[in-house]
Amino acid sequence: MKNKNLIIYLLFTFGIITFFLSCEKSDNSLLSNSESTTVEKSAKYPYESYFIEIGQYHNSVLDYVGKNGDVSKLTREQRFILAESYTKSGNKWSDIKVLGDNLWLIIESDSSIVTLLDTKAFSSEALAYIEMLNTCFDNALLSAQHGNPPRPEDFNYSVNEIIGKIYEEEKVIVDTTKGIGNEYALIVADCYLAKATYEYWYNSAVDSKSYWYGYLDLYASSKLPPWIQRAWHGIKVAAVDTWAWVTYGGEEYEDPETGETGYFWYLPRANKIASQASATVE
Repeated sequence: MKNKNLIIYLLFTFGIITFFLSCEKSDNSLLSNSESTTVEKSAKYPYESYFIEIGQYHNSVLDYVGKNGDVSKLTREQRFILAESYTKSGNKWSDIKVLGDNLWLIIESDSSIVTLLDTKAFSSEALAYIEMLNTCFDNALLSAQHGNPPRPEDFNYSVNEIIGKIYEEEKVIVDTTKGIGNEYALIVADCYLAKATYEYWYNSAVDSKSYWYGYLDLYASSKLPPWIQRAWHGIKVAAVDTWAWVTYGGEEYEDPETGETGYFWYLPRANKIASQASATVE
């Protein structure tokens, strides 16, 4: 379901939002010249603890919002205010709202997230990996729609295949001190985020004691068993989180030795955006 008019509208509004959400700059030191940078080409998942912490931080934002208000009754803006008090990102509610709304439209229209990316910042290989992650969510949503939402371990299996393929075939460059990485670090980190948020929202759909159970229960209906409806909506929220991360604009730099230009991404910044999008979707 590729809606041309929808994509044109979203591309325009995303250009505006990317401008605002890219306002926080990281240290512009080049990845290739940083002493704390590590370059890896391995299938053994380097930096795994760092990437796992990204997912844990994201989920901690959701926990904080849930602990400090009844999310089934709070408005989206009220949830944002709580999320902002935790992340201290400096983001504006109006920007996060448009971001979340646009991502939700993409998910509901069954369009690929790649249509919203600043593709000049990515290699064709990187875009292919993003498409693979997009497919993981498409398959999970399709299964949920038919009454069989994948368990977190099944979803993780598909995502782990992408992570392994990236480490096997590409260079993952991360400066964990400054929190910056290249396009493959961005995507691997997004994969870990996807696993963390998927599990969080799946568990919220089946555990009545979870902070977000009441929120998800608002979307239960008679079409399918209530827990499946909750899980279906939760998977959509997890997809919003994941795509909010990868749509964060990269920073362009020029290598002083070769004169070539490239991009790096400030990973903590992307995480705050994704976490706020997660806590404030419809």
